[in-house]
Amino acid sequence: MKSSRESVAGSVSSQTPIAVVGASARFPGAPNLEQFWSNLKQGVDSITEIPSERWDWKQFYGDPREKGNRTASKWGGFVPDFDLFDAAFFGINRKEAELMDPQQRLLLELSWLALENAAIAPASLKGRLVGVFVGACNFDYSELIDQHLESIESHAATGNFLSILANRLSYHFDFRGPSVTVDTACSASLTSVHQA
Repeated sequence: MKSSRESVAGSVSSQTPIAVVGASARFPGAPNLEQFWSNLKQGVDSITEIPSERWDWKQFYGDPREKGNRTASKWGGFVPDFDLFDAAFFGINRKEAELMDPQQRLLLELSWLALENAAIAPASLKGRLVGVFVGACNFDYSELIDQHLESIESHAATGNFLSILANRLSYHFDFRGPSVTVDTACSASLTSVHQA
């Protein structure tokens, strides 16, 4: 009798090849993969002081052991232009785009770029069994939105639930395969690749 692990693995062995046919990325200090690899090669440190347009770290800087609600860090990795998004290109209205977590916006943009990088026309995948597996693990934007909404907005939920990340992509491209957002904290991306 086969174990459940063997029956699930079935015909898939450790020798099953996997091909990466397209890629795109945006990192702190690197708007694309080419710059990212260049930064790695040159030993560029992309960690910077928190930009004032993000938040004023001076209000919270200090020793948390001496005074509550303080942090001893004023550094971080920040993706530039996260607030720039061509909503019309993706068929999303302005109000919905404002309430969308930047993770959703970036996922749409970078997925489109990855398909371009692979020379795959998005329309050629429409209605096909294409799976989407996304790793995600925070909801900072949702907390920010909650502080500023005067009344309940329907797009606040669909724009901020982590579960919607993969679904947003599947819906936009009309992919018909599994659509799964995985939240296993720091291992979410690796776990998503494993699940896929």
